[in-house]
Amino acid sequence: MASSIECLTNEKLLAMRGTLPSHVRRMLSHFLNWSYLSDEDSGDLRHIIVIDILQDHICFCFTSLFTIKATKEVTRFVNFILLKSPCWSITDTIAYLTSKVKSNFNSTMSEENVKCYVNFFKNEFLKVYKLIQFVFCQTRHKITRELCLEVCTPHYLPRLYRAKPAEIYEYEKKIEIINDEEIRKCELRENLKRAFDGEKRMIIEGMKKENKIITTNDVSYE
Repeated sequence: MASSIECLTNEKLLAMRGTLPSHVRRMLSHFLNWSYLSDEDSGDLRHIIVIDILQDHICFCFTSLFTIKATKEVTRFVNFILLKSPCWSITDTIAYLTSKVKSNFNSTMSEENVKCYVNFFKNEFLKVYKLIQFVFCQTRHKITRELCLEVCTPHYLPRLYRAKPAEIYEYEKKIEIINDEEIRKCELRENLKRAFDGEKRMIIEGMKKENKIITTNDVSYE
């Protein structure tokens, strides 16, 4: 017989407190009968996810020293999220959490516990939310067999004869690099030659001046 989350009475939650997480899981499985979600094909997988998540949240409440009343409110909230919200967006889930905090959590928890649980929910539950959506949402079986994409072609298409095989392209690139290197070496040689010629001219002009001075002195001596 199917059970609801309401079967987790204060007495049962109190019995779970102080036990190991594995014991909490077994007690939840027993209390909920593993069949409170109706889907013969994937029911077992859903039950496992539900029990695991409820266990995590209940154990968090116990370790955070929440009251039994606050713990029960958390289990109701998580149960509703698992049953009703798999096809919601994450923003809708956060919006529901915010409204729940304002309407219910503030009346059963201290302000510090509310902040603590909200952080836990965002950090832990939302990490696996996509997985929960995939398992729980009935639309997961819909497979898109056709995909329509808009193809934007360039305004100018180059002619096909300009295309080159990869080997030829790589060869021409290497030749281009070699030619550039040769041009650079030629320019370097030309610069060195100009510098050498300039220095040579200066030496020759200096020698001519010296010869002219010597010749002038010789004439004057005579």
